[in-house]
Amino acid sequence: MKQHQHTCGLRVWDQVGFSLIEVLVVLAISSVVILAVYNLYIDQINSANAQEKILAMRQNLRVGHFVIGRELMKAGYSSQLTDEETPGFTQAEKSALAFTYVDDTSEDEVTVSFYFEDNTIYRKIDDADASIIAEGIEYLEFMYHLKDASASWAPSATNLDEIIGVTVSILGRTGNALSDYPNTYTFEFPNPDGETENTLTYSSDGFYRQLCTGFFECRNMAAN
Repeated sequence: MKQHQHTCGLRVWDQVGFSLIEVLVVLAISSVVILAVYNLYIDQINSANAQEKILAMRQNLRVGHFVIGRELMKAGYSSQLTDEETPGFTQAEKSALAFTYVDDTSEDEVTVSFYFEDNTIYRKIDDADASIIAEGIEYLEFMYHLKDASASWAPSATNLDEIIGVTVSILGRTGNALSDYPNTYTFEFPNPDGETENTLTYSSDGFYRQLCTGFFECRNMAAN
């Protein structure tokens, strides 16, 4: 009799895995990718914050110019041709001015003044408390144009009624320093004939600055 021997075979699965070196390489690559994505995210956040601050600063410049220009159009206005005292400028300095006009409704003389203090432009009407026109302002400068075509930063008291226009220069600055923004610039302001160069230079302090200059005609003064 023949005996048959049956062999019972067990199927063994190969155990395949990552070596320690492979794990470390994957972790290193993953760390580099994550760090790059994080830095990109931070850059986007910083860029968005910077743009927001710059837009706020530019808005202050626009508001400052608009309000001052609108008010300057009233300087010297009066529908009362028989007034003994003609309204007009009562103060004309490099960073402050004041003028009067006659209100049509009340027929009262109104005094309007603008001045610059603590990086802020203020407007004051008569005896009321001063109101803030624009904040975050680095510098405010007025240059006055006279009927004889000359210009001055501070006309004499006898020449105040000769003012027919004002060049308004406002230098704005962001409220905070911006990351990685050097902003080493020299800003050139208008200057009267015969005056030396009128500039302001700032070092790399990180603040974004912008100069806005405009001329406003005082039509009522020209007609006086």
